[in-house]
Amino acid sequence: MEAAETIGELARTGKLRGLAFICLFKRGRYIVNVAGDCHADPTLTRGMLGALDDQLKKMIHTSSFDDTQL
Repeated sequence: MEAAETIGELARTGKLRGLAFICLFKRGRYIVNVAGDCHADPTLTRGMLGALDDQLKKMIHTSSFDDTQL
């Protein structure tokens, strides 16, 4: 996964200050966690996760599904 490699490189070079993540595994299992500045500043992290939620909502509503969307 290219994104994981990019995150690893940013961490190795000291450019990554914090991380909030979701890992999805087989059979629908998942983990969530935060580290660094994302752990230290949960208010900012919740705001950034809200922006991610908004982005995912747009992805859902711009996809062409057979079911009805509101």
